[in-house]
Amino acid sequence: MNMTELQEMQPVSGVLSQTVNFEGLLDRDNKARVIDVMVDKFADAPDVEALYTKGGNHRGRPATPLAALLKIWVYGWINGIETSRALAIEVKRNVELMFMLRSVNPAQHSISDFRRDEHAVIHAFFEYVRSFSEEAWLIIAAEDSALGERARRVEFSTVVEVINALKALDENALLGAEDRDTSSQIANLWDMEIERLNEKVEKLKRQKARLNERLKKLTQK
Repeated sequence: MNMTELQEMQPVSGVLSQTVNFEGLLDRDNKARVIDVMVDKFADAPDVEALYTKGGNHRGRPATPLAALLKIWVYGWINGIETSRALAIEVKRNVELMFMLRSVNPAQHSISDFRRDEHAVIHAFFEYVRSFSEEAWLIIAAEDSALGERARRVEFSTVVEVINALKALDENALLGAEDRDTSSQIANLWDMEIERLNEKVEKLKRQKARLNERLKKLTQK
């Protein structure tokens, strides 16, 4: 099964995402591979989990892993996907995100809450990005670990490209973008209201046409 065939099966179910070998579907020059390694390396740092407010402050179901939510947003920022609603849709059908999330399937509210509530984590990640270098990647790739093995599977030119793209992101602008979700929701409500009004107008037009037809018949008698 190639990537095109898989993407045609939208939305991809959670069961499918656990059984398909996404590793074989991504080329060595796929940017998602770089994001995957960089975010996991960041999330493994001892002090990072302590910044995650939802990490140990949840009831019932476990909190969505910090790394998973951060990967979603980093992927979105790199690819110009700027709202939690759009990202929640992509999580269910995007092969690159499925590769990075490894069957984790967060709801839209979890994605939205992460950007709204976890500024400390996001700020720490951008500090990490600013200090990250090509040499840092080579050090990861030299590790005798699962992460090192994943790093060795990536074309180095792609690594350089993604590092530069991340360094070019404006942290303040991205964190300030949270209002776009609200604006998007308002726009959706307006669209629904306009559609409702249009349906009402069409209904009134039909009623008017029927009345005119009845008047026409009455005047002909």
